[in-house]
Amino acid sequence: MDVRFGRAHGDQELKACSTKVFYGAVAPGATIDVSVKFENPEKAGNYIALFRLSHGPQGNGIEFGDKAIADIQVKEQPKPKKVIEEYKPVNKEVS
Repeated sequence: MDVRFGRAHGDQELKACSTKVFYGAVAPGATIDVSVKFENPEKAGNYIALFRLSHGPQGNGIEFGDKAIADIQVKEQPKPKKVIEEYKPVNKEVS
């Protein structure tokens, strides 16, 4: 049976590098490992993406099984500290 594991819903700011993570034949009772790479959103915050299994013509048919949820927290990066050097003139007598 052809099975598709792909993105179903979620925050638009959280972009998966591919919406179709897996597509292919899987035997009944078999297991597969999948992984998803995400592009980091520009703003800090919590983001969610939902993935589902489906089967049918080209895996675009009936959804089944539990949703897989990616709950990702993007933390704000600390701003670099600005270093200001104090200028102190040196008085030297020229002879």
